[in-house]
Amino acid sequence: KNVQKIWALKMFERAFVNDIEGKYRKHWLVYSLLEMYFQLQDLEYTGSKIAFKWLQGNDEKIYFMFKRSLESESLVDLLTLLFQITQKEKKYYFMRHAEALEGEKDELRPVSLLGKKKLKKTKEELGCENFDLVITSSATRTKQTAHIIFSGQSIKEKEAKNLYLPTSIELQFLIMKDLRLKENLIPNDIVNSKSRNTWFIYAMEALIEIMKINFEYNSKKTIIIGHGVVINLIGYLMDQSRDDLLKKSFDPGEGFWVQ
Repeated sequence: KNVQKIWALKMFERAFVNDIEGKYRKHWLVYSLLEMYFQLQDLEYTGSKIAFKWLQGNDEKIYFMFKRSLESESLVDLLTLLFQITQKEKKYYFMRHAEALEGEKDELRPVSLLGKKKLKKTKEELGCENFDLVITSSATRTKQTAHIIFSGQSIKEKEAKNLYLPTSIELQFLIMKDLRLKENLIPNDIVNSKSRNTWFIYAMEALIEIMKINFEYNSKKTIIIGHGVVINLIGYLMDQSRDDLLKKSFDPGEGFWVQ
């Protein structure tokens, strides 16, 4: 079953390239995910007509994600559908890194003394959750946050580079520009602006990397320590019924569960 999930994610990555082959892979993937859903649930698949009727009565959430994926040209709905089908039994906790010191090089800014002090309570709350895996960005403050919370525990740690910034230099510039222009940015500011596509590409790249890591480690309960705004968008991409994530920003050290 894991082989099927990895294949589906690779198909999505190819669909992410906006050319004729990418568009073909998009439609191929939507077609394949319907049968895959039933296979992963150990249910008999007897064709699309019966399958959609069964989904409408038994898993309305997935039914509507298929409907939206088929009607939309955007890959956002397809990635949500892919995640919902391949990550159904997994739990994710997203956390914004602890408060950090100011510095010229943002990626290297360390956690402040106040941030470390506030993490003591977080350590008590999350330390007993029995996470299998912690994923951080490449930023020093996310790694230090993880080390403080899970000190003395044996937990796998992996870095997701796209969790800090997108791969494209041009997109990195646009993201940083938005963050400089408005303090206390919330996701709805992004969704309703010209920057929407830029931020969703950023979030989609990060989610793809998170899913790859999860397939590699087969984690049932994962904590992701990242940055404001983008963790909300990734959480929303995982489950689009969570529109509450678009309406607020989390303070350093705060977080939320998905699934």
